[in-house]
Amino acid sequence: MLARQRFFEEIGGKFKIDIAFLPIGAYSPKSFRRHHLSPEDALDAMEIMDARLLIPIHWGTFNLSMEPFSEPPIRLMEYAKKKKMENRIRLLKPGESAEF
Repeated sequence: MLARQRFFEEIGGKFKIDIAFLPIGAYSPKSFRRHHLSPEDALDAMEIMDARLLIPIHWGTFNLSMEPFSEPPIRLMEYAKKKKMENRIRLLKPGESAEF
C-alpha cells in the first residue's frame, strides 16, 4: 500500500470526496495486487483520501482470482470493525442500488 499511498494522498488533497468507489476483489495471489486492492487496502485508501463513505466494488460477480468468492466483504467488514469504521461503509450486493 505504501507505493500507492502518495497517489491516494494526492487525490484526497485535490478533491473533497463524499463517496469512494474502490475495488476489494481479485487480490489473490499477491501479484494481482499490482492492479487490484485488497479489502484492507481499499479501507486504508478511503481513509488516506479522507472520503466520507466507501462503497466497495469489483467483487462477487466473476470468479477471477484465488481468494474464496465470498471473502472480500467479510474481510472488509472485519477490518472496518477493528478500525471502528463500519459506519463509513455501504456494502451493496452485486446488482443492488442505493439512494443518497
